[in-house]
Amino acid sequence: MDIVTGVVEQAGPGQFARPTPCAAWNLGQLPAHMTGRNHGFAAAARGRVTSVADFAPRPVGGAPGAAFAASAREVVAAFAEPGVPERRFALPELGPDVTVRARLLSLLGRSPGWPHGAP
Repeated sequence: MDIVTGVVEQAGPGQFARPTPCAAWNLGQLPAHMTGRNHGFAAAARGRVTSVADFAPRPVGGAPGAAFAASAREVVAAFAEPGVPERRFALPELGPDVTVRARLLSLLGRSPGWPHGAP
């Protein structure tokens, strides 16, 4: 999260309209997507029943780095709480009967290409 936060904070306002390797997205859409994902995962890790809307992109306004940094701190704190690695919780995008162990999500979250999907 520290590395991604640093990269997002380095991007200047003129760069957010630039394309990314994902044809459907520009650079400005990525912080909004990642910020939403962080908030959704933090809520799920804290035991909240989540919906797809909890993971939706969040407006990051004129300070994408600050918005993403705040969401990164939130998700890191949520996964650091006692008992979270052993907890199972649902991810609404996977369906109502699918649960995932938080320990798996911690590992997948370190993977550079996960989770990604079109906005």
